[in-house]
Amino acid sequence: MANPWVARYTPTCLVTGQIDPAGRRLSDHLNDPVTGFVPVHNVTYYDLLSDDASASQAVALTLRKEAVHLVVPEDSPDPLRPRVRTDTLPIMLGFSVYQVRGRFHRQSGDSTQLVELFANSGTRNFFAVSEAEIHYLPNARFDVTVPLVLVNTRQLEFWALQGED
Repeated sequence: MANPWVARYTPTCLVTGQIDPAGRRLSDHLNDPVTGFVPVHNVTYYDLLSDDASASQAVALTLRKEAVHLVVPEDSPDPLRPRVRTDTLPIMLGFSVYQVRGRFHRQSGDSTQLVELFANSGTRNFFAVSEAEIHYLPNARFDVTVPLVLVNTRQLEFWALQGED
């Protein structure tokens, strides 16, 4: 299977390219506590604060997981890969320079309060938000609507439920 294409957002940079999740789901790869870095290959990256829309290229680029706020899979999901059943909550998530609106996914039947999920260092860092609208506060040119984004809850500053918790 080919390495998936992803877009990764930090506060100042948008990095697109391929990663090798070692046969795992992208979220499992990002939540793996063994490594704090993620290498990206065949890279195009953008300075989000620049008025210039030009892109830079690189053969490889390495990101600290903790610096990544959002990850958008750019490939279609594998229909043969097993899925974990989830419940969704309509939510707005606030990061230092991003706002994400969409449907937050968590394991079906999980009654854990979101504050416990987000504050507990023993839980996953990256959670899925579907039907996501990403707004980059300093430069609306990078606003986008995507089917799915993985959000790094360790970078989360606030959240607002638009339904029941």
